[in-house]
Amino acid sequence: MSGFRDKFQRQVDFYLSDDRRRKSLETILNQTSPQELLRLAQNGDIETLALPELTNEEVARLLERAMELGFGNDVRSAARASQLLLKAYDAIEQLERALPYRKKCIELLKA
Repeated sequence: MSGFRDKFQRQVDFYLSDDRRRKSLETILNQTSPQELLRLAQNGDIETLALPELTNEEVARLLERAMELGFGNDVRSAARASQLLLKAYDAIEQLERALPYRKKCIELLKA
């Protein structure tokens, strides 16, 4: 019984570990479309992808990646992602990271 308990505890520890969380986020960033990244950031329902309760830093990373990939002709989604990204930067007090996106956000909102 003790072998089972030890194995189970290792699995639980890994499931809750920062390393697993980081790997899951990297997988999501590399395999998800910009629209889906925006949806995940808006809804915070990334639990289905094994990342419960997104941090503001993780939301910022999702949105940065979405903006990097681009939204094509979907100006509305690009503007929404840009707005949410600025809010995320504000929440994590990373205003200098927001500078390149401020002008882009204004341009997208005008469009």
